[in-house]
Amino acid sequence: MGINQAIVFKITDERNALKRRVQSFESGSIYVKQTEQIKRLQDLNIKLNNALEKKENECRSLKEEVKILKLQANASKKEKDKTDKLVEEIESLLNEMEDKYQEALRKIKELEKEKEDKNAKAKSLEHQLAQSSLNSSLPSSMDRPNQKRANEYNGRKKTGKKPGAQKGHPHHPRKNNYKANKSIIISPDSSILNNPDFEKTGKSKTRTLLDIVLSCDITNYISEEYRNKKTGEIYYPSFPDGIDNEVNYGSNLKTFISWLSSYCNVSIEKIKETIEEMTGGVISPSTGFISELQSKIATNMKDERNGIVSRLLASKALNVDLTNANVNSNSNFVMSITNGKDVLYDFMEHKNIECYDKTILGAFLGGLIHDHEVTLYRYGDRNLHQECLVHLLRYTRSAIEENDDINWPKLFYDFLQEIIKEYKDESIDNDDVHERAVKKLDNIIKTGETEYQISPPNKYEQEGYKLLNRISKYKNEMLLFLTNENFGYDNNIVERLNRIFKRKQKQVIVFRSQQSVQSYCTILSIIETAKLNNYSPYEAIKRYC
Repeated sequence: MGINQAIVFKITDERNALKRRVQSFESGSIYVKQTEQIKRLQDLNIKLNNALEKKENECRSLKEEVKILKLQANASKKEKDKTDKLVEEIESLLNEMEDKYQEALRKIKELEKEKEDKNAKAKSLEHQLAQSSLNSSLPSSMDRPNQKRANEYNGRKKTGKKPGAQKGHPHHPRKNNYKANKSIIISPDSSILNNPDFEKTGKSKTRTLLDIVLSCDITNYISEEYRNKKTGEIYYPSFPDGIDNEVNYGSNLKTFISWLSSYCNVSIEKIKETIEEMTGGVISPSTGFISELQSKIATNMKDERNGIVSRLLASKALNVDLTNANVNSNSNFVMSITNGKDVLYDFMEHKNIECYDKTILGAFLGGLIHDHEVTLYRYGDRNLHQECLVHLLRYTRSAIEENDDINWPKLFYDFLQEIIKEYKDESIDNDDVHERAVKKLDNIIKTGETEYQISPPNKYEQEGYKLLNRISKYKNEMLLFLTNENFGYDNNIVERLNRIFKRKQKQVIVFRSQQSVQSYCTILSIIETAKLNNYSPYEAIKRYC
């Protein structure tokens, strides 16, 4: 009963509310409000429709733009692909150009290196062409007219004076102390002789005429025949020694022939022609006789040659050098040896230890002066070797001309000249000179080593570099002459002896046999020993003819 009543009350309330709403709607306030709301809704709907239409238009525009963009994108992609391909081609071209550029750079560097190499080679060739007796071991006979002579190393210069007597110098006439074979008194003119105003004063003037009278001295040795009446034995007295053939030549003629050949370097044919001309054809020695005569004379000189060898072996120091000898188109050698008083020329088939051992050096125990012949350091006393400083001066000058960018050769050149000058000055103690020289030489070597570390020599500038190494290794052998009086600073004496042999070599062009060379060496040894001891070379030969 109670629940039903509540439901009734609720329904009643709802009816009352509905009634009030109807009454309000009917009164118009709600209606008007709703009408306004509907209108707004309609306006909003119009706006919405307009907005939708606008949006649709925008969407269509956007779709068109998207479509255009898609077309553009496709076009851009194609363009991009084309651009990418072009970029790839450009990059490929750039890479190719880079490779070509690097290759060009490499070639340029190679060409620059080749240019430097050719310039260095050209400089080296120019240096070789400029070599002379002043800056190398070439003989002065090979100097060209525009080149300086070797004797200018010590600062000699031309004075411009003419040869012979100089103005202001005392006169040195020839001494007329000759013993005349005959005297001729010159008769005066008849105008003087027949003039009573002239008379002899007892004074006179004498002028001497020197001449050579050439004549043939022909002697017949007659050995008469003796026959034994009983036995029929035939006997002839013996001819003197040397009279062995039907026609024989005397010692004077033999000496003259040997002197022409060995001392004057006259060829065999010219000797024959000379004697024929001098004797009017009376004496005409054969070329075979002239050739064999040298060998016989050399054999006769064997004992004197052995004496020279003995004296050389007993010497404290020897000057030694070698020169080429052309024997049957083979290159052999002749060794020149001297102690200042004795001279020995010795033939060597080869320049090797075996041939050196066969010379007197194999038994020599003293010191040697030479031009840095390394093999010679095996002989004599190893601590007593002196290198020729004159040769070093030449080699140093060559190093200066080879590369004038380095300074040590100039310092070394001045150093050599300085110690040679001080050595010649007798007022200076050589021990003091030696002490200073050792220190200065060490500094020069250090300077050279530093310069070559900073600027290494190329393959065409090795002369100076090798010379520095040589100086560093053999510096004691360069200064021995300052502490040992038996040694000099040069090897000039034996160089001059070499030139004597070379003049003969130039005359004969080629020796026929080793025996002929050895014979000539023996005779030349006797001749040059005689000259060093102020003895006549002609008389030295005559003793063995």
